[in-house]
Amino acid sequence: MNLKVPQQDFRERVLSLTEQVEWCWENWKLPEGLALIVLDDVTEVENFRHLLPKTNRFRVLMTTRLRNLDANIEEISLDVLSPQEALQLLTKLVGKKRV
Repeated sequence: MNLKVPQQDFRERVLSLTEQVEWCWENWKLPEGLALIVLDDVTEVENFRHLLPKTNRFRVLMTTRLRNLDANIEEISLDVLSPQEALQLLTKLVGKKRV
């Protein structure tokens, strides 16, 4: 993001983590279009809901094993790959030499 996140406000009050994250969403200058934010292996939505971007410039993709998290979250269920299928996919993506 190439941002220097402020630790204090203009009154020298220490900013909370939530305030710092909100500052990032507001001040991150996208070169163009939209940004995709990926939250991997989410275990509890309530732990980070207040940290999600509130502007329309961002799209959020969450991976989780949980189901029926929230009525406002569109869920797309995917099957789990077997270890052999996962290895085949990885090999296809990065090549035999890197596996």
